[in-house]
Amino acid sequence: MVFLLSHEKEDPVVKWKELIGDKNPEVALKDQPESLRARFGKDIIKNGFYASDTKIQANKDRDIFKFPIPQRIPDFTFDKYKISLEMLMKFLFPPNIEHPNVNSRLDIFAIYGPILNYHSVDKCFCIPCARISKEYLVEYKQKLVNKEKERMGLNLDKDNEQNKMNFTSTASNRTKKVDPFRISPIRLLNEDGVIALWDHFCDKCRNHLENFVHLVSGREQQHIVTDNEIAEMGYEMNKRDLLEVLLSEKGNGAKVMIEDLIIEEPKEFMYEKFHVEHL
Repeated sequence: MVFLLSHEKEDPVVKWKELIGDKNPEVALKDQPESLRARFGKDIIKNGFYASDTKIQANKDRDIFKFPIPQRIPDFTFDKYKISLEMLMKFLFPPNIEHPNVNSRLDIFAIYGPILNYHSVDKCFCIPCARISKEYLVEYKQKLVNKEKERMGLNLDKDNEQNKMNFTSTASNRTKKVDPFRISPIRLLNEDGVIALWDHFCDKCRNHLENFVHLVSGREQQHIVTDNEIAEMGYEMNKRDLLEVLLSEKGNGAKVMIEDLIIEEPKEFMYEKFHVEHL
């Protein structure tokens, strides 16, 4: 088993070598009896564990196994992703669909969730509200750039250092700078953004914010999964499950049969709200 280990505060090379102990299990048993090699190693050849000796060697070892470069631990807590029953109901019974496939949507939520009160600046707002939201995200991304510069010990531009939220500003009077950091495009307005801009939204967009939650996907979770995509995902899941049942009875002929079958869950078997509450 090969693991790529990292550590947020300490040197991972030193930390790991301390945990596994001396390369000779006999020495490890004497000097570090609780170390991994002392407990599981057999001899100096079959000592149970390997460790890179330096950071340079660790990079070479990482490349051998084609591991990605380790990233910083993301700054979030699971509290942000707690799902209330109210949020779940909004996802399962969206007000814009008269007869949603509740069962499939519940399966999709279970596999691909969580659902979030995040909203696309491209799809969820009217044109004026979308413009306001995009301006907010431009300022928000600039703050992330400044934060990254500060972390790396770079000098902040004086204009950016004094940068404050200004929702009425236009793109023309902003300082155009090339972003030197690989900060992904931000196309979704999160809950903090919704709260900050609430007074600037029209009634129609406020209604959307109050009644819809979304499943997100894509690069850095910046894509809203549409109702059509959710319906297609549900169809493919049902098709796959039905194929597994038919294969045991019909063999390879099931693959031909499945293409001609109409796969549609009967409405009388759909979960209703009281079923979801009970679950």
